Amino acid sequence: MNDIKKSILEKQIPKKPKQYTDIFKMTYYFCPICEYVRITGNRKRCDVCGQKIDWEVENE
Repeated sequence: MNDIKKSILEKQIPKKPKQYTDIFKMTYYFCPICEYVRITGNRKRCDVCGQKIDWEVENE
């Protein structure tokens, strides 16, 4: 399988967004792949790279 096909298939597997909290206690979420764009909980995919985002909260 070539690299492009592999990359496209891997983006179909949902990944948790990266989280950042600033000094004002504001929390932001970023794509775990490209880290380029701030994303919100209503987004199913990153607008830049197309990575599927997993917003589901893990039960402890």
